[in-house]
Amino acid sequence: MTRESHRGFTLIELLVVISIISLLSSVVLTSVNSARAKARDARRITDLREIQKALEFYYDTNGSYPLGSQGSGVWSDHVQDYGNNDNYIVGLAPTYIPTLPRDPRFDEGYKGYLYNSNGTDYMLLGHFDMETIVGGDPSAVGNPPHIQALDRVCCVQPTIAVYSPGARSW
Repeated sequence: MTRESHRGFTLIELLVVISIISLLSSVVLTSVNSARAKARDARRITDLREIQKALEFYYDTNGSYPLGSQGSGVWSDHVQDYGNNDNYIVGLAPTYIPTLPRDPRFDEGYKGYLYNSNGTDYMLLGHFDMETIVGGDPSAVGNPPHIQALDRVCCVQPTIAVYSPGARSW
């Protein structure tokens, strides 16, 4: 009697291959998500710098900084907790910047870009939105210098800011 040989994979071999594929895919997905978070953080920094340039152009033309949509000395933004206004810096768009940017991920509650001005000084925040900073604090050792320079010393982290010299302690 001849025994027939069946070609194929055993159950153990299949399970090993499936587990290896699962492990590799989870590593790739983690890397992709990390890269997306870093890209969003880079966009936030770029957005703040672009608004900062537009604010300086506005100041050069008008002799003062524009007020926020909520008025002088009040934080303004496009999110509900801070006015829910897409034009959160009055008079800046479209003359000095095409449109006021919105946070690439957070668009609710208290997270997003906040603006405050008294006409003489201003502060612009990326409020609670940085995703990849070391230690949850922009000033922490391990963050690159361009992130450390954006730290807002008087605020809950993770918040970054650009501001005029007189607004540093707001």
